Amino acid sequence: MLTGVQIKQKSLIQGGEERCYRAASYDLRISKLVKPDGEVADSYVLPAQGIVEVISKERICIPHDITGLAMVKTSLCNEGLLALNIGIIDPGWNGPISSFLINFGKNDRLLSANEVFLRLTFHQLNEATDLVKPFKIEDNEYIEDRRRKVVAGFAKSFLNISQVIEKFTDDTFNKYKNRALGYVSAAAFILGALTFFLNFGNLMLVHRWLQPSDTVKADLLRISLEKQTLDLVEQNKLLNTRLEQLEKAAQTQVPANSSPTADNPGSTRPAPKKTEERATQ
Repeated sequence: MLTGVQIKQKSLIQGGEERCYRAASYDLRISKLVKPDGEVADSYVLPAQGIVEVISKERICIPHDITGLAMVKTSLCNEGLLALNIGIIDPGWNGPISSFLINFGKNDRLLSANEVFLRLTFHQLNEATDLVKPFKIEDNEYIEDRRRKVVAGFAKSFLNISQVIEKFTDDTFNKYKNRALGYVSAAAFILGALTFFLNFGNLMLVHRWLQPSDTVKADLLRISLEKQTLDLVEQNKLLNTRLEQLEKAAQTQVPANSSPTADNPGSTRPAPKKTEERATQ
């Protein structure tokens, strides 16, 4: 790892400031801020959960045998600011670098030009590599490229939390709303079918009681005929008993002045008058 003095001697930082050289690193400062709407500004009030891209004031010029490493500033992290897209700066890079800052705090944070946002360290390679591809970009070109990318791919808040929550809520509501509507429709259909069959069953039951079927009619007719037959048998018995009583009564009641006749030997005839005796006298 190179010391701050070596970093300065090798001219790895163009446009650097003396106070930013540390014992084994360099503190990178803000030059421009790219707002979420693509506007480039010298300062910006970063809201809670907000995100903004900052571009370095210094240009980083790395030869083929040195590599750089961009790291977060601990002091900024303690304030609720976190730098993204940190990592290795490849050998051969010549230009500014940038990073996204996120406000994890609960209060807004003012960011201004010349404020430190990253820490750079540099490391000497054992030997130069043929894989190095030199790349140089001008400041204005770099800023314009970052502005286009911010407008195309980033929202005002980190991970676009508000829109993500809103979309999740809408999707969840629509999902369960459609499912609920389906259940309600099915329940209504089932309820209607049950109501129909219940009414139909009640109607058939009433019809069965009020207008019996042929089987029921036959049973009722059979029961009625059996009852009439029993009544006739009882009446016949009563008539036979009454006839027997009348016959007995007729036999016991015979007239006293009756005499036997040819038709009725037990009956008597009246005695003839003595006419002859009256004639001779």
